Amino acid sequence: MFPNMSVQIQASIKALYSQTRAQRLVTAYAPIGPTRALLDQLEVAIGDPIQRVTRPWDQECWPHAEKGFFGFKKKIPSLIQALCS
Repeated sequence: MFPNMSVQIQASIKALYSQTRAQRLVTAYAPIGPTRALLDQLEVAIGDPIQRVTRPWDQECWPHAEKGFFGFKKKIPSLIQALCS
């Protein structure tokens, strides 16, 4: 979708990041795909690591999401129990 982030966009975000004297850039964690690619490019453009935040249920569920939905489906009852306790 976005093979390369536009140089103009990178420059704009980098300038804004610098002008605001931000200590860090924080975003939701994107594990794969075009959003991940954009964030990786942005991280290089600003020259600082981006803090990528995951929610507790993402941390709990992601390790089980490796064999497609049906493999994950078997884990749903135990995940719900773990997340609700």
